[in-house]
Amino acid sequence: MGQQPNMIEDRKAIQERLKKLIAEHTQSDIARKTNTLPNKVHRYVHGAKVPAEFCAALTRAYGVNPAWLLLGEGASNVSEIADNVKASAKDVLNLVQALSAVAKMRLGALAGKQHLQALRELNEALDSYEQIKRELNTRTAPVLKDALDSAHKAIDKQDNDGASRFLEIARQVSRLCEDQELSMQFTHCESRFAYLSGLSRERTLELQRMLFRKRLFQTSELDERFLLDAAGLQAFLYTHGHLREACRVSNTALAYAGTTKELSKYRAYVHVSLAKCEMELGLLANARKRIAKYWPADIPEQGRLQLYSTILRKLVYTGQVTFQELSNYPRTDILCLRERLMLSLLSNDREIVGEVYEACMKSFGNSKDVPPWFASMAETCACIAGESETIPAALLNRSKDEPETIELSVDLFNREMRLALVYRLRGDAHAAKSRCMIAEQHRCSLRPGFELHMHVRMMHAMNAVALLKDSRTADAREAYAKAARFVTWAKKRGYACLNHVVL
Repeated sequence: MGQQPNMIEDRKAIQERLKKLIAEHTQSDIARKTNTLPNKVHRYVHGAKVPAEFCAALTRAYGVNPAWLLLGEGASNVSEIADNVKASAKDVLNLVQALSAVAKMRLGALAGKQHLQALRELNEALDSYEQIKRELNTRTAPVLKDALDSAHKAIDKQDNDGASRFLEIARQVSRLCEDQELSMQFTHCESRFAYLSGLSRERTLELQRMLFRKRLFQTSELDERFLLDAAGLQAFLYTHGHLREACRVSNTALAYAGTTKELSKYRAYVHVSLAKCEMELGLLANARKRIAKYWPADIPEQGRLQLYSTILRKLVYTGQVTFQELSNYPRTDILCLRERLMLSLLSNDREIVGEVYEACMKSFGNSKDVPPWFASMAETCACIAGESETIPAALLNRSKDEPETIELSVDLFNREMRLALVYRLRGDAHAAKSRCMIAEQHRCSLRPGFELHMHVRMMHAMNAVALLKDSRTADAREAYAKAARFVTWAKKRGYACLNHVVL
């Protein structure tokens, strides 16, 4: 039988990497330092199968990274990875040799007359493999831990280049280290870097999902870290429109976490976080029951700070706190201030928006360190409440510094929806109607499975109901009908904050 195509391609790739070495060292020099005949080196370079012994000799003589030579991965030289991994890299060739011995054991040999000898050789090879794995772990685990610690420090300093460098070292060393806990720490560090550096929403989400699965399947006794990882993934999914998946993650975590008293405060934290998702999916009754049972319980202080805004949202959604009362709401942490600003937009009242904005900004003070997510909401409210006849350019145009994202249609929908709200509450019905229809077009083009949050759907529906009722075009009439159905449905679900919307 002929060789498999992928085997031929692998051999060609190794051949090309050997040619790169020849460009730096002569064939005779390589032959002398690897104790190999020159004609054999010539044959290896031109396509002959490269034995493991020759690879091991290259590592000893030139510090060639075997992972690069055999697989094309990582740096070409071991010293480029980390000096103290060099000895471990040599052992990789012993591991390759052990695995080669296993590969030579044919099924026929195991079933034939020599099966006892074959099994003995197989056991010896496997014992050798396990011993090498243990030695590799002993040598590489400290290197991997140091690389991850250095990466975290670089991330804290916002040194993206340094973080990338240390993560690349960790990525290469992790291939030699079989340690479940360090593997999870590596995934956590990668996820943290992807999120804080803003490199990729998709990559961050992929890593957080991976970390959750590792915690779920690699931990015999689930602890608070598992629940906190689940809450972190749930929060990221919530923020980026994967509301139903966020609920599934929380429910899975709660199901696996059991009922032990030691984890009660972390379970309560996940429960209230889940209630936030349920509220935004239209499951207000579920959310109310969950909050009544688990809030405040003994949720950790940091968790309570993150969830006070969730409690305020529930109170406004259910009508327990009126829009007028948002101005004097006692909590003034930045998350609740932003929540008060956002909820005031549901009032349909320019005067209320102005009062809430004035109260919140007074509580916020003159801090120059304003997070973008707070500044954006404050700017919208200021534009509604202000007397200026013009709309700030920041609201009208997409910033050149604003990165392109995988959710561009969502970003554009939110921008147009808010502009429609601003124009409408300022009294410019013509501009508001135009923006409302553009927002509706973006809403219809959202990717399948993306779920808009309830408060965003409410704002868009209020715009459509107020602006499109008497429209003549079919698209506008259809948009109005959808909005009217949504408002009716939400009221039946207990969202009393929409009681002021008249159809």
